[in-house]
Amino acid sequence: MQVVHSPPRYFPAISGAEFYFQRLSEILRRKHDITVHCTNALDFQAFFDQGGKVVKPKPSPEVIRNVRVFRHPVDHDPSVVGEERSAIRGSLTGAPAHVISAALEEGPASRSLRKALESSDAQLFHTTCFPYQNILVSLHAARRKKIPCLVTPFVHFENQRYRRESIGILDLFDRILACSRAERDFLVSNGIRGGKIDVVTMGVDAGLLERAPAEPFVRRTGVDPTRNQIVLFSGYKNHEKGAITMLEALPRVAAKFDKVRFVMIGPPTKQYHMEMSKLGALKKHVVNINPASLTGYFDKVKLGAFKACHVYAMPSRSDAYGIAYLEAFACKKPVIAAAIPAMMELFPEGKECLHVPFGNHEELAERIIFLLEHDRDREELGLNGFEKIEREGLTWRDVAGRLDGIYSAAQGGDHW
Repeated sequence: MQVVHSPPRYFPAISGAEFYFQRLSEILRRKHDITVHCTNALDFQAFFDQGGKVVKPKPSPEVIRNVRVFRHPVDHDPSVVGEERSAIRGSLTGAPAHVISAALEEGPASRSLRKALESSDAQLFHTTCFPYQNILVSLHAARRKKIPCLVTPFVHFENQRYRRESIGILDLFDRILACSRAERDFLVSNGIRGGKIDVVTMGVDAGLLERAPAEPFVRRTGVDPTRNQIVLFSGYKNHEKGAITMLEALPRVAAKFDKVRFVMIGPPTKQYHMEMSKLGALKKHVVNINPASLTGYFDKVKLGAFKACHVYAMPSRSDAYGIAYLEAFACKKPVIAAAIPAMMELFPEGKECLHVPFGNHEELAERIIFLLEHDRDREELGLNGFEKIEREGLTWRDVAGRLDGIYSAAQGGDHW
């Protein structure tokens, strides 16, 4: 089958949505003719602002780990953006006018992307993520070609940013792939027909992480698990992901463990820098790693950080699933997550994971201290998480196998 994957960005852009399509494209290409079409944006600012970062032009298509990738420039000219909205609008029949208008307010706009999808030989489109306009471009092209269009929306429904009327546009897709029952229930409560929603988890390269040595991380940072207590965070360093709460929890943890190190991997934000400045002498307990210095999800320093840490903590409310939790489980590490519906469903309290109310730094500190003080509980939670991967089929190959079946079923249905 000829399949187009269309995320808004692709490697070297790093986030869960990008990595989801990277790994699925790499695995499914062995059975299908997979092509990736995305914008040239490197950060989210580039969706809306010419000052954002973009991937430097390269021969097209790029071939990344045997996957063909076509990058299309983002258009910022208001007249072009308006024309693109008009071109797409006519295909979005079946939803109320106000829903369509709301959906079209988001970027990124890319005339090149639209034309490439319209002229492709694809038999199926699979796109992500809500609320960005690239999913509407895929839907528009699929309707013109009368082929199925699937979407993995990654709705972080605890975040008010995703509670918008444009969510109704998802009901126009042939299949919707939710990451959890909680996400599916949220979509149904917003008028999306439950019969077209499949629940498909995220995945992990368990063997790769299990075999990863800690040494590259130790050499880079000087932080050694035999001398330091290591608490790892990996994600955008903002309030939504819980990075600010981590820094707020640090003083209480450091008062208990003088050699504790909070290893924070992720792109920094202005808010994060402000919170760091408040720590004063306690900054010595924080080790910051910017992804710009890494080579991607498989970077040896990053993998080594997961192998070296004692606790993985990402008390985030902006996750539809959270690949990083699985990465920690693959290394037999316990996880602390925010007590939000999706996380409590996917990673039950006390089995593989501990939960804290989002934004509660005092309880987060107490949970971290508990795990650092109780070796047996820490090891038991980590082992439970490791066993969960095999028990529930949470490797990327497992996920790709489920998607292969969904692709075949979707191709056999009726389409616009």
